[in-house]
Amino acid sequence: MSVIPPKIKKELEKDPRMKKCLACGNTSVQWHHALQYSGKSIQETFAIQPLCPKCHMGNSMKPTEYASIMSELVAITMGYKILIKKYPKFNWLQRKSYLEFKLKKYVSN
Repeated sequence: MSVIPPKIKKELEKDPRMKKCLACGNTSVQWHHALQYSGKSIQETFAIQPLCPKCHMGNSMKPTEYASIMSELVAITMGYKILIKKYPKFNWLQRKSYLEFKLKKYVSN
């Protein structure tokens, strides 16, 4: 678990989007580091997503598959321009396409 720096935490507390679970809409939330780079959590506001305790830790102490896909996809979409500049050694567009493909499993049901 990564500690959120105070400056980022302060920004996130102001964001109304951070008050509802991204996966199910529950209003009891925990903040999830959705993106990693070189084995470390990315400490950017877009990389931290709101998940309720059930979606965040409900699957053997890790996010459910749907919550994981959604949080990572939203984080990449929100921060794409920053990601390609600050974290260039990863193919973010390819990862985004893969997550969109995986999400089809949930959307079609």
